[in-house]
Amino acid sequence: MTYDTYASSVESNRPVELYVFTQGADEFLYTDQPADVVLSGLTYSAEAISRGRLEETRDSAVTNQVEITMPSSNSFVSRFKEYTPASRATISIRRYQRADTSVEVVTVFEGLVASVRFKEEGRVAVAKCVPVVQAESRPIPRQSYQNACNHVLGDSLCKVDLTDARWRLAATVTAFDSATNTATVAGASSFGSDWWVGGVMEVGGGDDHRLILSQSGDDVTLLLPFPETIVGSTVVLLAGCDHSITTCDTKFNTPEDTLSNVINYGGFAFVPNKNPFETGL
Repeated sequence: MTYDTYASSVESNRPVELYVFTQGADEFLYTDQPADVVLSGLTYSAEAISRGRLEETRDSAVTNQVEITMPSSNSFVSRFKEYTPASRATISIRRYQRADTSVEVVTVFEGLVASVRFKEEGRVAVAKCVPVVQAESRPIPRQSYQNACNHVLGDSLCKVDLTDARWRLAATVTAFDSATNTATVAGASSFGSDWWVGGVMEVGGGDDHRLILSQSGDDVTLLLPFPETIVGSTVVLLAGCDHSITTCDTKFNTPEDTLSNVINYGGFAFVPNKNPFETGL
């Protein structure tokens, strides 16, 4: 019988629910069953996990936000205890029927983890998840009429290639001051003063990253620490941009290296500072 046949039966409907959280290269597999579930070579760990009701349209599309509750000691939600991770997490909720020998797995929800909050004195975590359709329907702000560049450094409009060795450094962290969130990265100073300010430090192949607030020689200060120690690890530094036309002209070049990147500048650098509608002519 098919999954729908079992699901519509009062006596045979015994669903097994599977939860798959993905963040970067890390995957967390759980089941609401009292024992671990092994399926297609993957082990779904038994967890005290539950969720809210799913509201479906006629075409079986889930339209509502779903709250998933689990112990705060859970490996996935533990990442959200001190600060929100830099990389977005996704969630897939799947089901199959216990009596189904063919094990037909159906996906009942796919979405993004919007936030995680902790309650009951921090013992319980609640992950608010939004369906993909809802996440993609949010309004996206248009470009602003401003002096600063509207582009994100390295995007398709900026055109700076951040894989170029001129704007990235793979090096070893030799020390880390937890009091100031300052990492000492061998060779960071060779690119020049404040070269990395406004850029990011990546770990784990780019799965996690932190904004660089300041630089002094080989020392770079991060907005937030990483959840695990990075001393002795190889990290990647990506150059920073203050979104000014001067930086675009002097720091970044087009791939052809014949012109500054100003040709791709996404701001309005010569907007007058005075607004005649406010100050008069």
